[in-house]
Amino acid sequence: NARCSILASANPKESSYDPKMSIVENINLPKNLMSRFDFIWLMLDKRNKDTDARLAAHLVSMYSVAGMRKRVDPPVDQELFRRYVSFARRWCFPQITNEAADALVKGYT
Repeated sequence: NARCSILASANPKESSYDPKMSIVENINLPKNLMSRFDFIWLMLDKRNKDTDARLAAHLVSMYSVAGMRKRVDPPVDQELFRRYVSFARRWCFPQITNEAADALVKGYT
């Protein structure tokens, strides 16, 4: 009796999850294969035109010729920035007041 763990992922058929269909029908794997999994975690990407358009434009700009031209050089030299961060980690120990801490917690919750 062998025991092992398997982590698998699958995209829905037609690249779009149909909430009217079962998970087995969406993934389009045989039922006898699906029954072998003890746990199935469903992650859905809710469609949003604005978010999807921004993500698509970002991904294309990373690799397109036009996107490469739009890149700007960083305002600070990489080595200088690395040294600055190293200095700050060694010598700077910022502290905030309790009121500031409460305001930050309130802002994030």
